[in-house]
Amino acid sequence: MPFHKIKEITGVAASTANDIWRHAVKNARQARVTSDESNNHPLSLQELITSSALDANPRSGCPRLLDTEDKDKLIGFVKKKL
Repeated sequence: MPFHKIKEITGVAASTANDIWRHAVKNARQARVTSDESNNHPLSLQELITSSALDANPRSGCPRLLDTEDKDKLIGFVKKKL
């Protein structure tokens, strides 16, 4: 689903949804490397929506883009549409 469509439905900016996506993919790949899983198959939706893939590393002085409620809404939307 295109990010602009996610923005229309959820109100989350397309750039924010894209940032969340890139962050989740990066963290899911890192988790796979850490757990010695095969990296030959595409990431599953389950791998992408785990809390370890979605939780941002805290940055000093920078407020979170989405609070827990917004994250839950976005995850529910993704699960429902995929």
